[in-house]
Amino acid sequence: YVLGDFLAYDRGGRDIVYRFSAKLRMLFSLILFHSKASDNGISTGKLTSAMWPDKETADAKNIRGVTINHLRKILADVDGVELRNDNSRWSFVFSSEFYSDYVRCMELCAQIQTTRISTEADVDELVRIVGRGTLMAAVNDPWIEPYRQEYEKSVEKAFRLHIRSLYAQDNHSRIVTLVEALFAVD
Repeated sequence: YVLGDFLAYDRGGRDIVYRFSAKLRMLFSLILFHSKASDNGISTGKLTSAMWPDKETADAKNIRGVTINHLRKILADVDGVELRNDNSRWSFVFSSEFYSDYVRCMELCAQIQTTRISTEADVDELVRIVGRGTLMAAVNDPWIEPYRQEYEKSVEKAFRLHIRSLYAQDNHSRIVTLVEALFAVD
């Protein structure tokens, strides 16, 4: 979970947040945000410059390797996610066993935006997900802002489309529910 508080669980359902240092959370998040179907991962150069902007190339390469190895060890205990590096681009490959609130939220937003057809169950799920809070709520570093803006824009667009259809149906109580969920995002 990266919406609201960062949470992580291993395949046995045990809380493993303590294994993620601030740098590991940042590494995980940067790769996660670039692992959407429309993206082919984050380049090694962009990843390195975001995580270690003040390091020389050789030092950054060594630190990156160590940090990625730590992340791989943690992910070995989590089902359904694999870290890949293809042509110097880092991404996660997910199976159905893996759940990420961010990934699911973006899937639901894309579905609402492209097909403009959504079930109330899908919208309820989206409301529950965004109700957890903003993207990486505890992080106030500048690197997160472009990702927060993209997330907020996507959620807002999906909600606006659904609110329009509810307005046409005179379903004002449901509109209030969605607007309250939008406040959690902003």
